[in-house]
Amino acid sequence: MKFRVPRAALALCFIVTSIGCGDCSCKDAAPLPGPKHTDFTVVATTTVAALGVDPFDVDHMDLAGPNSHDAQYGKTPEIVAVPGPGYIDVVLRSMNDAEGPRAFYARISDTGGTLALSDAKEIPSLGVLLGFARAADGTFYYATGTYDDDVDASYPGKDVYRTNVVRVYHFNSAGDALFDVDLDLARHAAFPSAEALINPGVASSARLTVAGDVVALVHGINTDPDASLNGTRHQKAISTYLDASTGAILHASGIWMSHSFDQRYLVDGADIVELHLGDAYDRSITYARVVAGDAGNDVSVFNPKGTLGDNNTFTRLGDIVRIPGATGHPMLALYATERTTTTGSRINGSRDLALTRMNMDMRDVAFGTATDVTSSGSSVTNYSLYLTDYHGTSPGVLHAERPKLIPIAANEFLVLWERWTFQSATMMQTFDGTFAMRIDGAGAILSAATRVSDHHLPRGDDAFAYGGGAAWLTGDQTTKQLTLHVVSGALGITETVIP
Repeated sequence: MKFRVPRAALALCFIVTSIGCGDCSCKDAAPLPGPKHTDFTVVATTTVAALGVDPFDVDHMDLAGPNSHDAQYGKTPEIVAVPGPGYIDVVLRSMNDAEGPRAFYARISDTGGTLALSDAKEIPSLGVLLGFARAADGTFYYATGTYDDDVDASYPGKDVYRTNVVRVYHFNSAGDALFDVDLDLARHAAFPSAEALINPGVASSARLTVAGDVVALVHGINTDPDASLNGTRHQKAISTYLDASTGAILHASGIWMSHSFDQRYLVDGADIVELHLGDAYDRSITYARVVAGDAGNDVSVFNPKGTLGDNNTFTRLGDIVRIPGATGHPMLALYATERTTTTGSRINGSRDLALTRMNMDMRDVAFGTATDVTSSGSSVTNYSLYLTDYHGTSPGVLHAERPKLIPIAANEFLVLWERWTFQSATMMQTFDGTFAMRIDGAGAILSAATRVSDHHLPRGDDAFAYGGGAAWLTGDQTTKQLTLHVVSGALGITETVIP
């Protein structure tokens, strides 16, 4: 179980893990245990409920709102969906701890709106789902990591590389494993000075994607112990780029950011754009273009107010999307943030939805409104186009959370978010529902904000374009079923239980 330590003498808060087993044998050099299920095994069932999965239920298992400690950090995925023509491919992990780590791949067929399970496999799991993607040839990539609960100031030792910390798989529809990369060992073999993978997914999200001949994986880790701080471990993000055919490690680092609490990918042709939200180095939303597995220069999109290393960035990361049909590869990044300049409390004013526009290597300072804030002790200017005005209409009361940005048509996007009410007098926060609006590439609102659902949006999973609109999947802990939520371009919603 992870916890936060008090602020140290420096203006940073560091992330460690609890000591899970004292001086028992798990702290020697022996390999971590591997997944109980090591194959891609076909499951003969036609229903999700009979699959054997206990799905993540966002409506009961992730209720973090604007004043929550947990909401300051990203969350690893639980149900990752990749749509195709007439189907949705899904990887999800089971929440039944008594069974040990279990995960499943499923194909959900869509015949005129009738959803059915048409293929299912149990797949290897180390306990944490780190990402899932489908290649152009119809094969799949999947990453899983371990709950590294035994990490402390002495375990694992400096420059110790271990088996079964993270594995990356390439498999096909028949269930054949085309490669299986034991990532910590493979990174070290390819780049002897590569950072070890410690506590994958700690205080962060995780994403996996494939573009051309490159597979990319990003997630949080703990660093080696800091001797100057009694062995405290810092948190940061780590990226690995693999050859899509062989699994060979191309590069073992991407954006260097400490601490990096949330990460996103955008596939732009054969390139990958990597986006991070960090609180320290840098205190910013930062992106870099990855070409052939090699990350270019980091570019700051937005600098949150506050001191260096303050875990509260007063900001929630959304998505990064390409604006189609324009030169210079222009992109939009969505986030929710406070418009005030004060930082004394966890909440210091309403959080509004905002956009920043950028191209391949710089943000567009002609887009949005310039606002000066003090970030990491320096005065910086942000350029943000705000899509909501909770700050003006209900200051400190209404908040945007869990923002998502989904391309749905030529130069049209759906914005999804949760709206929360927070009363500072009572310190109570209430979920008001999931909202949507439709915008264009200039940030103009084409369809005004509309409440579309009383179901939560998942923090760790992406929404996706589907059926001319935007969709997300949720699980039900009682029925063991999944529900597909689809918001149309006209902001109507269809919510369909998958039997």
